Amino acid sequence: MFRRKLSDGLLGGVVAPLELEPFWDVFVFSLSEKPNLLSQWGAYGASGAGYSVGFDTTQVEGNFLKVEYERQSQEEIVRPMFRKTLDFVKKLSGKYAKREVGACCLAALSQSLLPAAIRIKHKGFSEEAEWRLIHIRQAPHPQLGSPTLETRLERVQELEFRTSKSGALIPFVTSNLRQVNSPEKKLPITVIWQGPHISPKLGKQSLRLLCDRFDYVDVRLESSNIPLAQF
Repeated sequence: MFRRKLSDGLLGGVVAPLELEPFWDVFVFSLSEKPNLLSQWGAYGASGAGYSVGFDTTQVEGNFLKVEYERQSQEEIVRPMFRKTLDFVKKLSGKYAKREVGACCLAALSQSLLPAAIRIKHKGFSEEAEWRLIHIRQAPHPQLGSPTLETRLERVQELEFRTSKSGALIPFVTSNLRQVNSPEKKLPITVIWQGPHISPKLGKQSLRLLCDRFDYVDVRLESSNIPLAQF
């Protein structure tokens, strides 16, 4: 979760929608096109002793965004947003003080760049071939002062918490990945890969029992053959 602060500048009610643009709480559910990748096992798959779950994303409720790593693709995403902001500035120029126009420009640009920021990542991570399912909600704006107790309690109603590898506390929300139009409301799981540190034969037997227990009888099971050494 992160919060993107929008501009503090106001136009004294002239541009009402920009007067108190909110902070945003952004939650990201990350997936990869590649089910059996060494770097992914090491970073997210319990160092090779975990599992990689594959979904049929056409059957998932929600919109997935493909992460862009190449500079040209990233520029194509943000360029229209900058053009829109420049057009906005031209309409205000000459009518209001430069400082006020600049403040509104920053507010508009910050608001429009949020969807782009969610989709852009450094080229060094391109191997991950990441897609993201996004959940965005408004958060209290600091210009309104300290939120009331009621507002604070309302904001955390859907939050849950976990700890990272380093022990940091991370808030998150649960997302509905249930299969669309499925009366059973099952997850649209198509395949489960078990990591390279799990016994291919014994691991698959146990995994098949688990899938059968919860009526995922058609899920394909795979074992990673990456020779990942244990130390």
